[in-house]
Amino acid sequence: MSITIDTAVDIDASKQAVWDVLTDFAAYGEWNPCLRIEGTVEVGTKLAVHMSGGGEHGMSFRPKVLVATPCEELRWLGKLGFRGIVDDEHTGYEAFSQALKQRVENSRYPR
Repeated sequence: MSITIDTAVDIDASKQAVWDVLTDFAAYGEWNPCLRIEGTVEVGTKLAVHMSGGGEHGMSFRPKVLVATPCEELRWLGKLGFRGIVDDEHTGYEAFSQALKQRVENSRYPR
């Protein structure tokens, strides 16, 4: 069984401004304290991702970057547990997208 969840958020900014915030992993703590990402935005590399609900505990995984087209698309595939059971091809989620929207629209990045 496969489940797909699609969300869309309009961001009043240039594609470059959104890309700059999206790929500035070091600054995530300033606008998304529940997500920490380390690594390089390059196809084939593995990122270190830690998600938490604000506490010490959380979930860590090492997704592989599938697509990294500047100003267009960042997509990765994360695998949790048994292969194929809880695989997640990530391109964004609503809460993350809303936080990204606020960060870009209320930041120093040019529109």
